[in-house]
Amino acid sequence: EYGGDVMNARNRFDQSGVNSYRWKYAHVNPAGVAQQSIEITVENGQVVDFKHDCSPSDICLKMPVENQAEWTVPGVLDQLLALAEQQHAMAIVRFDEEYGFPRAIVANSDEAPYYIQWSSEEFEVLDGTE
Repeated sequence: EYGGDVMNARNRFDQSGVNSYRWKYAHVNPAGVAQQSIEITVENGQVVDFKHDCSPSDICLKMPVENQAEWTVPGVLDQLLALAEQQHAMAIVRFDEEYGFPRAIVANSDEAPYYIQWSSEEFEVLDGTE
């Protein structure tokens, strides 16, 4: 079950002891040419740097970011779990074997929100964790 996979990934992340990391991931809409990328740096569980780019800028509409914590590993996993509980259709979700963060999340439903169609580009554990 998809929800169980998310819970397993969350447990893997929690048990890894990683609370300082840099994570970069991107969204590409197959129907268009625009790409959004998020790069988030977390130290001791707190967001200390957040970059959100959208290109090409003349045609790209940036998604609103109201709460940067929703874009951390626990925040994204919580959003995925909420979607699973609402029984949103998912096509592919791949989680990192070691840390549990989502490597690829692709929706196969018009009902699914745009923010779940992402792929991880980089994940770096920062000093002081593990």
